[in-house]
Amino acid sequence: MTNLNVSMVQSAVKYGNPSANIESLKRIIDDQVKSFSVIVLPELWTCSYDNDNLMVHSESSSEALEFLAGVARNKVSWIIGGSMPVYEQGKMYNRSFILDDSGMIVGKYDKCHLFPELDKQFSPGTAPLFFNIGEVRCACVLCYDIRFPEYIRALALAGIEILFVPAAWGSLRISHWRTLLQARAIENEIFVLGVNQCGRSGKYNYGGTSMIISPFGEIMQEGKDSFEILKTNIETSDVSRARRMLPVFDGRNHSLYHSVTAL
Repeated sequence: MTNLNVSMVQSAVKYGNPSANIESLKRIIDDQVKSFSVIVLPELWTCSYDNDNLMVHSESSSEALEFLAGVARNKVSWIIGGSMPVYEQGKMYNRSFILDDSGMIVGKYDKCHLFPELDKQFSPGTAPLFFNIGEVRCACVLCYDIRFPEYIRALALAGIEILFVPAAWGSLRISHWRTLLQARAIENEIFVLGVNQCGRSGKYNYGGTSMIISPFGEIMQEGKDSFEILKTNIETSDVSRARRMLPVFDGRNHSLYHSVTAL
């Protein structure tokens, strides 16, 4: 059994202002986040969806990453680094970085499923990300990715116990956010931790409602629509306990799936 202390930062992001967002997050973490946590940030926490200026904002991503490494070391905490714009080999990516408690980058994930129009400046990622926190197998996806259950099921079949979902999910469809997160937890019997932006950023209103959902589908924590930090302790043995109580994976009829999933 592994216990993980989690701190999810549901924050309002200052539109197109990486330096202000880095400074704001520094104050928040210094004042309100204890050491020995897994700290989870929302999608595009450095600039939000200031699409016209992503190239400029990507130049601040190395500073943001250096800041996160310092946080990881000082707090002796893992960082699920939300995401930030990264320009690489002629393409822009919406990229999440995972840092261990020494500040080392142990993985990066480029958003694979791009929201129509909103993500038009980004190129899609081509590979999932798996990483271990201690003995716990984890994955990270971004926002719109959770609308694709076949993708999340593939991650679950690869052995994950915790799915982290940084997001910039609009308030207009916040009921979808809540339902999709809970469904992904229930059908895969995994922990799902979704952390969302909140408040207005540019022309977009973000719905908050960050959530921590157990492998039983229970909502352990749910945020409101303004700034807050959701904190909880996760007992990862609940994954195996849920699967013993209702062995959904054992009941899969493998002969049915190839012809469908190959489409």
